[in-house]
Amino acid sequence: MGKVREYLKNNNESAACTLLETAGTQLNGFEKQYYGQLLFSGKGVQHNIPKAITILKEAAHLGFGAAMIELGDWHYNGTGKFAPNIDSAAYWYFKAFSVGYKNNLMYTLGNLFQDKNYCNHNIDNAILWYSLSINSNEARSALAAEKLGDIYNSNVDIVMYPDKAKGYYSISYERRNESGCLKMKKISGAANKKDLENVDNDILKNLQTIHGD
Repeated sequence: MGKVREYLKNNNESAACTLLETAGTQLNGFEKQYYGQLLFSGKGVQHNIPKAITILKEAAHLGFGAAMIELGDWHYNGTGKFAPNIDSAAYWYFKAFSVGYKNNLMYTLGNLFQDKNYCNHNIDNAILWYSLSINSNEARSALAAEKLGDIYNSNVDIVMYPDKAKGYYSISYERRNESGCLKMKKISGAANKKDLENVDNDILKNLQTIHGD
């Protein structure tokens, strides 16, 4: 159904939804995935979460990782009368990982294990997945570095380790994450923009702390 792709490319969700609705059971995995996403968002079609879930599950069972992520995100966040279900979110996230879908998924799994509402909450696993995100240089790796900086800059889940915190904030700062940059400046004692040179000089030393550990 090349027409569907054409409509979506031209941001004509309404026409795409009409065509998808008409096709019914003839939809392939790609079309089911997009139709489910449109039903979730309400773009071009009436917002219908139960129907969206059904269609996305059909796409997921055909091996479409993006549909699995959509289901994972929905279960993780919930919406309206639908409460979050973190365990179900974990099921879909790990299923997506098992089929090779890794678009920011390592960062997401880090968040999952750091969430104390998750039955398998485990800070060591959170650290592992955030570290994998950084090493893979996925799009949200700068956020993963900031998260690790936060973990080592607190005394909540593990013993506080300021040097490691600085190292991870350095990575986040190096990858142009504004929040990580501000935290790097704060932990380095930088009071204003004039101190950025000192922060820059700290980056190499702190990166060595991380990679040499």
